Amino acid sequence: MKLTLILVMCSGIHTVCLPPLDTQLIFNDWHSCALKGYEESLELMKGSEAEHINEGKLFVKFYCLEKIIEEDT
Repeated sequence: MKLTLILVMCSGIHTVCLPPLDTQLIFNDWHSCALKGYEESLELMKGSEAEHINEGKLFVKFYCLEKIIEEDT
C-alpha cells in the first residue's frame, strides 16, 4: 500500500473548501507524506496573494490517502 498527498484549500470566513487536489505524489510511508504535506501547504500559501488569503482567512489542510498502486512486473 502506498500513500498519495491530497491538499485542500479552505476559507475560515465562508466555512467551505475547494475540491481536494491530488498532488499525484506517491509515498511509501506516512512520515514522508506528512512532511511533504507541510512543505506543499507552505508553498501553496506563499504562492497566493496575501490580500486574498487575508480576505478569505484561507488555510490549507492536507491528508495522506492510502492508494493501491499497480506495479509493473
